[in-house]
Amino acid sequence: MRDLLFGLDVQGIGQKPYKSLTELEYRKGLRLSTELFENGWHIGIRANKETIIYGYL
Repeated sequence: MRDLLFGLDVQGIGQKPYKSLTELEYRKGLRLSTELFENGWHIGIRANKETIIYGYL
C-alpha cells in the first residue's frame, strides 16, 4: 500500500514473497534505508503545502 501511495511500480505484488522496489534497492546497497518521503501535494494529498508524507517499511 505504501508503494501505491508514493506512485512506485508495484508489478511484483503478484510474486511470493513480495519485495518492493525500495526493499530490493536497499538489499543491493543502493539505498541507506527503506524510508520514503515526499511533499504531500506532489502525490495528490490535499493538505498544507509544507506537509511531508513519510513511509517506512
